[in-house]
Amino acid sequence: MASAVVPVRQVKIDSIEHDLCKEFKTAISENEELDLLCLAGNSYGLGFFKEAGPLLKKLKSVKKVVLSDIFVSRKEEILPSLEILSESLAAKGVAYLDLSSNALCPDGVAAVHELVSSNPVSFLLFDHVALSREGSTSLCKSIDAKPLNLKTLRICKNRIEDRADDFAKTLATQTELEELVIYQNHIKGEQMLHLVESLLNCPKLKILDLSDNYIPSEALDVLLKVISQAPELETLNIADCFIKQKDGDRFFAKLGELQPSNLKTLFFNYNDVSNLKKAAEALKNLPKLAKLEFKHTDHEEDEIEEVKQILPDVEAVWESADEDEDEETDDKSRLQKEIDSVEGLLEQLASLKIN
Repeated sequence: MASAVVPVRQVKIDSIEHDLCKEFKTAISENEELDLLCLAGNSYGLGFFKEAGPLLKKLKSVKKVVLSDIFVSRKEEILPSLEILSESLAAKGVAYLDLSSNALCPDGVAAVHELVSSNPVSFLLFDHVALSREGSTSLCKSIDAKPLNLKTLRICKNRIEDRADDFAKTLATQTELEELVIYQNHIKGEQMLHLVESLLNCPKLKILDLSDNYIPSEALDVLLKVISQAPELETLNIADCFIKQKDGDRFFAKLGELQPSNLKTLFFNYNDVSNLKKAAEALKNLPKLAKLEFKHTDHEEDEIEEVKQILPDVEAVWESADEDEDEETDDKSRLQKEIDSVEGLLEQLASLKIN
């Protein structure tokens, strides 16, 4: 099946007649079905979408749609561009939809309601799109409209805050969910409790990332129940969740008792426990644990050296990592990084199995 991809060059494109769009235009003009439609890594103006819209609308099906990082400035053009995209790609059989790293804001999320709700989306990526509270409610309505049958939901860096209850209600119906990434959303208290409780209905979880939020004691207890009921869980990230010593001690002790059979990777950075040795001894009971991060502890260096010996076969980071690495800042380096990122994504999508 054909693909329609515009090469990443981090340039502004105002027309489908742009030199970079030649193969893209040919692909959407000469094929009725596409495996992949990708515009990521460039900035597109309203003129481009007005020209491309009718061609996209003629397509019978598109399986994977990647629209991440496609709007830079042009704020007044984002909303009408999204409306054209939503109408043009409605009911096309889209199973993978990525709109990450765009300033959609609540109005933009509402504008793509038809795109989300009319397609059988099972992989939904809305990372860093400025959902905020109103956008969170709007996205949940789009998911619940059919409802969708999600395998992946990524909504990190969106300031969901007290609208996490909306996602809790939505997630409670997503019994096929395998991946939830919801870090850095300022979720705390009862909102986090309700969110974690909803995951008791998601027994197929493989990847769970709740990091950089607040996990209170009650929610941590429920999370342990989630772990016990999700036998395929491979990656758990609860780093930077303000977990204090008493709760951290209880978490590791119970995790050692549960012995989750498939847990391979655990991130517990910037939380705490009172006794690193006991935590490490508990982790010895996890048969497949291969990677552990517990950075920024307040424990003595000799204690850290001791626990390293307890888990010799685990790739473990117990102390703060050196964050003074040189950063590439020139335009060429940034462009190459973006190209590599998109090419890596396209390689992953080529092998992604969609029913």
